[in-house]
Amino acid sequence: AAAAAAVVLLLGTGAAVRAVTVRQRERAIDDQQATSRAPLEQARKKVEQLGTARAEAYRLFDRGSDAAEPAWKAVRAAEHEADALYGRAAVAMESAIALGGGRDPLRRELGQVFLERALLAEQAHHLEFRDFFVDQVRLNDPDGALERAWNRPATVEVKEPRGAPIHTARYERHPDGSFAAVPLPRSEVAPATLVLPPGSYLLTVGQTAYPILLARGEVRPVEVPQVQVPESFVLVPGGTFLFGNGDEDAVRSFLTTVPIHAVQTGPYLIAKRETTYAEWIEYLGHLSPAELPERLPHLTGSTMFGAVKLVPPAAPGERWTLAFQDGSGRSQRAREGEDIVLSGRDRRVSQDWRRFPVAGVSFEDARAYARWRSEHGLPGARLCTEYEWERAARGADDRKYPHGDRLLPDDENFDETYGKKPDAFGPDMVGSHPASRSPFGVDDLAGNIYEWTESSIGQPGPVIRGGGYYDAAFVASTENRFRPEPTLHDPTIGVRLCASIPPSPGSHP
Repeated sequence: AAAAAAVVLLLGTGAAVRAVTVRQRERAIDDQQATSRAPLEQARKKVEQLGTARAEAYRLFDRGSDAAEPAWKAVRAAEHEADALYGRAAVAMESAIALGGGRDPLRRELGQVFLERALLAEQAHHLEFRDFFVDQVRLNDPDGALERAWNRPATVEVKEPRGAPIHTARYERHPDGSFAAVPLPRSEVAPATLVLPPGSYLLTVGQTAYPILLARGEVRPVEVPQVQVPESFVLVPGGTFLFGNGDEDAVRSFLTTVPIHAVQTGPYLIAKRETTYAEWIEYLGHLSPAELPERLPHLTGSTMFGAVKLVPPAAPGERWTLAFQDGSGRSQRAREGEDIVLSGRDRRVSQDWRRFPVAGVSFEDARAYARWRSEHGLPGARLCTEYEWERAARGADDRKYPHGDRLLPDDENFDETYGKKPDAFGPDMVGSHPASRSPFGVDDLAGNIYEWTESSIGQPGPVIRGGGYYDAAFVASTENRFRPEPTLHDPTIGVRLCASIPPSPGSHP
């Protein structure tokens, strides 16, 4: 009896100890949950304020205001503070989970914190952190509800033109920096409603490309105006795209651009290729004898980039001549029908210079040419704005180059294309590098020569875009911009035209 009583006593004592331990553990769990609440509330309040602050900073950048950089610095600081607060909340929740044996409600709370951190990282364009946090969401998502919220589909309403076939491809971003447009096994006819997961897509509506970046849960109207498109141009419908640079601020400042953010353009036309010497010669043939010398492409004297000079016929019946000097200082002259030879190359050694992009023309020359084209066969012809140029180059997403995030030596004409040899530097005939063709089907937007555009940021004026044959791949990135003097004549700067079209009634940007 005594032994039995001792056993009962021991069992009772053990149960009591276990009960105390459970209560202590529950109190510890409650304490950790309580510890997480204050930083979580602070983080959410800061994120709510960040939306307004970020939008104001973007507005200041687009105006070219001196207040933009200080405002952006404050945004970056607030982003860091909000993420640090989320981190404190997550640590407390992880401690609660460790104490509680990984119960589903606790894990779901932690998953929600990581979901909010992922959204914050995405808005800050810290994509590697975003992807890490999304992985943490999946690990703390017992019923998959959080992942379903993250992947909530978008709705695309294609309204016009009625009866046009619609084909959809999703852009996949590969680890090596390449992009692939993977067709989806579906086709529709406008008007149609497409329900798609968030991501970057290439819609083809009739014959018109429409790159589109879809956010989770959004509803996006799409209209393609019905206009006559000249053979050498493409139509860019009105729409939204990402403009600027999403790297660290030091990189962005070097590229003299703004933090990446969504902007809009209306519909317009853009030339598939840069304006060539042949097209410029046609223009010169319509000028008066007084104006002709003023508009001749030229840059005389040796430079590290070479030199060019277009020489008119000395007498009726004679041919135009291009005087060209490569980076080594070697000069040659070629008349129409004769090739320019760049002996340091292992391919594209001999080329028809009439199909080179015209270079050595100033900003004012380029605008005068656009005015002439507007009066002679291309109504509304003008230089592209920066917004238009960058949208035509990158489509809708944040890619570094028209075709992806990497630029291989023969993707375009830049310093590595021909081995950085001085006697190999020079332009290529337009369209020689289809590997870097943009989502809209536009060539040579990363290299070959820079192109004059009209500034979309701050004060009006000239900006050159696209990089040149003497530049590194980094300089040829889509977002890089530089503001030279409008009178500059340079052998690596030329022209690409855009043209305005009247907006269709009731169209949406």
